[in-house]
Amino acid sequence: MISAFPPAAVSLTPTHKLKNVAMQLEHSHSLLQMENTIIGEKLKGLYFAIADIAGSHFLERKIAREITILAQCSAQFALDLTDRSQNIADLIEQRDSLTAELAESVQIRGEIKEERDKVAKITKERVSQLQARIVFLEEENSKHMEALSKSEKRTKDLADEYEKLRLKLKQFRQKRKQYGEQDEKVCRLCQKMFVESENYNWSCRTHPSEYGSEMYWCCGKVGRDAPGCRTSKHESKDEEEEKLAQGKDEGDKLRMASVQCPVLAI
Repeated sequence: MISAFPPAAVSLTPTHKLKNVAMQLEHSHSLLQMENTIIGEKLKGLYFAIADIAGSHFLERKIAREITILAQCSAQFALDLTDRSQNIADLIEQRDSLTAELAESVQIRGEIKEERDKVAKITKERVSQLQARIVFLEEENSKHMEALSKSEKRTKDLADEYEKLRLKLKQFRQKRKQYGEQDEKVCRLCQKMFVESENYNWSCRTHPSEYGSEMYWCCGKVGRDAPGCRTSKHESKDEEEEKLAQGKDEGDKLRMASVQCPVLAI
């Protein structure tokens, strides 16, 4: 018997599997038609042979053998037909399964494409927002840098003006000392004017705690104008400022000393 099915391919895609199934079905159908034609021709020849040898015992025995052979062939054909029918049913089931898998693959691919388009859209919108945010921040940074530059210039101008006033005040004090006048100072603790010759341990009176709604919590005295409970000497603002200025000058000198000339460094 000729095999109705070619060898199965390995690792085929769903589309190729469907094509192979269709080819196998067409091949099986062609073989069945061919065998039907051959059996019909055999039956036709048998009929004519029986008609020619109707009166002969030899021919009867020959006919009996032919009939037996024909019966065996018919039985074998029936078995082959049953097997091929089962194979066709299996191939149809495989085709339906591959069709379902192909439909599912198409659906999954569509969902993946839809999700990819959604992610691409969200990413594009996010990138646009970030770019707009960057432009806004750059503009804000430019404004802040400009304001900072103006503030630094104003601070420098104020520092220069303060330094000029400090020098003038120092010169003024030196002139007063030359004429024998006492130098009046401002206490940084009680904010009162004093002269150093009258600065005693009890001259400055302050409260160590803040004023409550009605009294000072440190001593319980009522009224914001109540005299302080802690006594000490007056401490001059000018002395503190001179120390700060001196420290600043020394710091500037150290920074200038630490800077190396590029030409010398080479």
